[in-house]
Amino acid sequence: MSREPSAVSRLVWPLALFSLALAPRLPGLRLFLTTDEPFFADQAANVVTALLRGDFGATYWHFYPGLTMSWLDGLGVAAQWGLESVRGVAAEPFTQFIRRDILELLVALRLPYTLLSALFVVALYLLVRRLSDQRVALLAALLVAFDPFFLAHSRVAHGDGPVTVFLGVAVLAFALHLQRGAAGPIADPRSARNNAVSGWLVLSAICGGLAALTKSPGPVILPFVILLGLGDWAVAGARLALGRLGA
Repeated sequence: MSREPSAVSRLVWPLALFSLALAPRLPGLRLFLTTDEPFFADQAANVVTALLRGDFGATYWHFYPGLTMSWLDGLGVAAQWGLESVRGVAAEPFTQFIRRDILELLVALRLPYTLLSALFVVALYLLVRRLSDQRVALLAALLVAFDPFFLAHSRVAHGDGPVTVFLGVAVLAFALHLQRGAAGPIADPRSARNNAVSGWLVLSAICGGLAALTKSPGPVILPFVILLGLGDWAVAGARLALGRLGA
């Protein structure tokens, strides 16, 4: 059995992983532009400006739905607008500033996505450590942090990065909920503990909802967790039956 990490280790590793995840994501954010980003930035600006003027019907983004992308874009641009306003550079209102040429806002648009993906690496480490142990959690976090495909998509203002983050946390949190219910020598799928709503289940539901609000593939989390839960219930029932036979 692996040793529990010390208090220092519990603090140092998340900070180290966050820094390692940011290191390849921050450089050169303004040096390229993908074909999708101008459209996504324009759509996000429509959502944010409609929200600010109270026109909630105009916040609908057909089929995507891009809500979390709008939040991330809006936060990034708001930070740049605030900094430029303090320096006396930004004279126009925020609703005009957010519609500036994308090349002027590119770093501000992308920075929230890089921070979110780096935080995901830390969250993955913490969740997997609860499911397994320190070494497995570190390996999983490092593999995800430096995976080329995820790395590329987490540096642009695009829905693929956030939907990956929210789906990943939702699945791991649901696995922790199932693990909590299976505590003990043999899990009884009918027990109150196994069926209780845990904080992990709430976190999984929230992140699953955020995934669905990010991009149209997000709702795949619903059938996935249903199948995962049914599989866990079947395994727990089989273990219970075998335990009674062996008693």
